[in-house]
Amino acid sequence: MGNKLGWILAGALAIAGGLLFLFVVVIPRPSRPTAATQKKGFMELKDVGVGPGEVVSLQPSAPGNAGDDYFKALTLYKENKKLLEEVLENFDKVQEGRYPFHFQLLQVLMNIDEHVAAGAAREEMAYTFVHTPKHFVIGYRYGPAGDLRNVSDCLSVLAAHYISHKDFARAAKVFEHQFILGWHMMRERSRAAMVECGIAAQENALSYLQWIYSQPGQERKERLGAIGRYGSELRNVRKAYEKKFSIVWNRKQPPGDVFNIAENDKDRAWRVDAILRLGWMRFSVTRRNDIKYINKLINEYCSSSDPLEAAAAKAARDMTREDLN
Repeated sequence: MGNKLGWILAGALAIAGGLLFLFVVVIPRPSRPTAATQKKGFMELKDVGVGPGEVVSLQPSAPGNAGDDYFKALTLYKENKKLLEEVLENFDKVQEGRYPFHFQLLQVLMNIDEHVAAGAAREEMAYTFVHTPKHFVIGYRYGPAGDLRNVSDCLSVLAAHYISHKDFARAAKVFEHQFILGWHMMRERSRAAMVECGIAAQENALSYLQWIYSQPGQERKERLGAIGRYGSELRNVRKAYEKKFSIVWNRKQPPGDVFNIAENDKDRAWRVDAILRLGWMRFSVTRRNDIKYINKLINEYCSSSDPLEAAAAKAARDMTREDLN
């Protein structure tokens, strides 16, 4: 009886040891997410519940790709970059009517606005990987988002020129185009930086439209209410983005939170950014199981049916220590 009990205990210990080996060595158990990413609603897609047609007179519903029109506007910006950079640096003077607007400058800005207006009439925008390189560079900043931000800034300059001449109606039209450009950028959900630049464009347009519609003779009370509601919800989106930025791109953030966002966030922009962050983490985490899990996620996402997720994973996979330095 004693020998039999010993064999049973030995077998149980062997099974326990095998299970321990299985879970610790064979199956990587990564760091768990912290409370930062486990709050109710944290992984939900944050959006604005007010339609753009309630805020501006435009209703983006036409067929075609707005990204094509925005790219034409960007091409004009790049062809006249020196001229436009100078006026952008003197924005305050433009608002005060103290900047010399010669014919060439005004024509370039009006042509940029025409292209953006054409895009603003369309329902959909596909810009990332259509008018950008089909790969990502690891980091929070995203060059194409900055490019469209420059286009948006050109619209601000043109509208400010109109305001300085008391042409509020034309200024409002330009700000409406800027608002829809930002709405499209946010709606694409390609990269977090693209969304944040889109939010900034919308917030700028809304603040000026609110001011214009409050001027004597320009009152639009029905628009002011919608602008207030839209602006309030947009601020909530921006705050949520700022919070996730402080997690995904924080070198000291526990890896479990980045894993959680990469796998479970409903917002593709943050899944893409979290997957990119895995490239940095390959060289910064120290726990063996976390390293294994990082490589597992990267390999899985390299085969993602979403081209943006796949490109992010390939960038993470191909990153070298020299790139990190």
